[in-house]
Amino acid sequence: MTKGKQSRYIVSKSDSSMQLRTEEDYLAEGLDGIVEPYISFSTLRALYPANVYHTRALKLKAGILSQIDTTTLDKYMPKGITAKSFLYKFILNLEVYGTAFIERAGLTNDFSIYNLNSYYARVDIENNIHQQVNLETQKLEGYHLKYDSILSDYYGEPDYIAILRTISTLYKADVYNDKFFENGGKPSLVIIFEDSDPTDDQVKAIEDYLKTNTGGYENAHKNLILTTGEGNGETKPKIRIEKVGDIEDLSFEKLKTMGRDEIAVAHGVPPRMLGIVQSGGLGGSGELLAQMEMFLEVIINPKIDLIESFFKNIGIELKIKRFDLSSMSNDEIGDALVKSGVITKSEKKALLG
Repeated sequence: MTKGKQSRYIVSKSDSSMQLRTEEDYLAEGLDGIVEPYISFSTLRALYPANVYHTRALKLKAGILSQIDTTTLDKYMPKGITAKSFLYKFILNLEVYGTAFIERAGLTNDFSIYNLNSYYARVDIENNIHQQVNLETQKLEGYHLKYDSILSDYYGEPDYIAILRTISTLYKADVYNDKFFENGGKPSLVIIFEDSDPTDDQVKAIEDYLKTNTGGYENAHKNLILTTGEGNGETKPKIRIEKVGDIEDLSFEKLKTMGRDEIAVAHGVPPRMLGIVQSGGLGGSGELLAQMEMFLEVIINPKIDLIESFFKNIGIELKIKRFDLSSMSNDEIGDALVKSGVITKSEKKALLG
């Protein structure tokens, strides 16, 4: 690098960071220092049950990541809670929200830990943990794990952040089709008054009706009923309604297929683990093994490293089981997943095609 006349090299030593405050920091000023998530937790929670493939992917990853080899978690469990159930819920929160929280309660050397639902959890600009329910806020002692994100310094990033609209669209398509059976068929229409001009009140009434009662996916396929008023006994307007467009049934199939595939890619889960078996992929016996090995190497193992490191840093030993599939057949892979409780026997059949 060539040093010009205007170049300046500044070296500063400080015990703390000298970075400028970010927009997140300034937004928190009016909220007692609490930073709101950059992405709506309400949206993430609403989308959780919205699509079968999305829900399945989240549960699969949480199931695999909560397979305990050795741990001291039991020592810190509240009465009635097992280490495995605690870890599964913690990781499911982490997968859904990209962020998971643990509350610590008790003495320095004698304490219990509790899962804190991420939906209600917040952090402040000092990274202290708070629980926020309606208008009440409670500061808690605890720990916070998040998947790294460039979108926020305070909250993590779920794997599926890029397909939030896709999941929402697929849900709306399902509702739209459901309304077909509830409301009956309704084509796109043009309304023609023959040899008569409707009054302003009639036009407004029709527009209001269409906007209120037939617009949006929840009103799909509703029938349209129009009246023109009592008339004056002389002029009897004739109204003609013509179909100008329709939605092809095949378009929904294409939409759902594309959306399903996007969900599998975003989560990094092998399609066959989600029950997706494509006709072009039925031949090779090593297809499932190759998909699983890539899934474990690229998605699961790095997360295991992160989770184990997190618990080590808070003084709790945790070793998560790592699947070794190198010498397994497809059937043995299915058996291993069933035995660990990640999938059921019926899901194993779908996995094996």
